[in-house]
Amino acid sequence: HHTQTSGDGDDRFVVVTRTYPTTHGANRGRTYDKAHMIFQTDVEVSKKSFATYQEAVKHALEQRNDSCWFDGYEEEIKPHAPPWDSSEMGNCDNDEDQNIGVMKRSEYEAEQAQNELFVEKARQGEMFRSTLRDLLYVKQITKAGRVHYS
Repeated sequence: HHTQTSGDGDDRFVVVTRTYPTTHGANRGRTYDKAHMIFQTDVEVSKKSFATYQEAVKHALEQRNDSCWFDGYEEEIKPHAPPWDSSEMGNCDNDEDQNIGVMKRSEYEAEQAQNELFVEKARQGEMFRSTLRDLLYVKQITKAGRVHYS
């Protein structure tokens, strides 16, 4: 039987965009442990997948050009293959930075699974839960413009 998960025929390239909190801007002086970083990172995967790495990179480039995080990126940094990270521009006013990369769907799925496991382990610690409550509250305020009221 054939399952719809990442069998080789279906293991195409996707563009993965991560938006994560910085340790400057409004978050100056904060450090995040890995679990909180995972928890606070918004991950978007391109709806379209690509047969070749080159096609995916082309799509990633369009996405980078459309992203306000990467305004003026090319001029400041010599071209290199993705992942591209807006933190390379050293804009210390950003409360968040963005990372755009290309990976195979199977790699992405494996990474997500590992992250979920990691967060699950950390979540079992009581300290994580109380900090999480604070973070969720902070996250609601800092995402001004897209505040979600529960």
